[in-house]
Amino acid sequence: MWTQLSYDVSVDIDMTNIEELQLLMASLGCDDLEAVSSFLELYLYPTTILDRLFIRLPGDAAEASGAAAAPADEAQQRRISSYDDNNDLVLDHLRLIKAVNFRGTWCELVLISFLLKKAPAVEQLVLVAVEEEHGASGDELLKIIRGKVSAMQKASPDVRVTVCHPSEDRSQNPAHTRFYHEE
Repeated sequence: MWTQLSYDVSVDIDMTNIEELQLLMASLGCDDLEAVSSFLELYLYPTTILDRLFIRLPGDAAEASGAAAAPADEAQQRRISSYDDNNDLVLDHLRLIKAVNFRGTWCELVLISFLLKKAPAVEQLVLVAVEEEHGASGDELLKIIRGKVSAMQKASPDVRVTVCHPSEDRSQNPAHTRFYHEE
C-alpha cells in the first residue's frame, strides 16, 4: 500500500487488513513526525492487523540534516510531546519495526521512541545505519544509538534491538522492494 503522508482526511482508505507497511520518507523533520503519528492513528487504529513496519529514512545526508539532525527547539519538543501523550494509538499486532538509513538524528530517535511506546507485542527493532557511516566512527555511532534506544521506554519489555551496518543486516526485508518516484 502506498500513500503520501500529505493525505486528505476526507478520503476513506481501508487499511484494516494490512499486515505490512512501508513508509518511504523523503525527509524527517518535526512536521513529518506529526504526519506519521496522525497517519497511523487515522488509518490503522484501532482495527489494524499490522505485523511489520518498514521505514526507509532519507538516504541523502542533506535530507536528514538541518532541523532533523539537532534537537528541536522547546516549542517543537512540547508539540511532539503533546501528540505522543494524547495519542491513543496502540499497534497491538506489530512484531517487527525496521528502519533503514538510520543516522541517530533527534527526529529519528523520537520516531523510534514513539513506535516502541505504541507497540506492546513488538519482538524486534532493526536499525540499519546509512552506508557511509562505516568505519571506526561509524562503529562508535552504532554503539551510541544502541545505548540511546536501550534507554527508551518500551511497551514490550522483550524487544530485541539490532543496530547494524547494511552489510551486516540479515533481518527480514519488505515483500516489495521496487521504488516508485514521481518527478
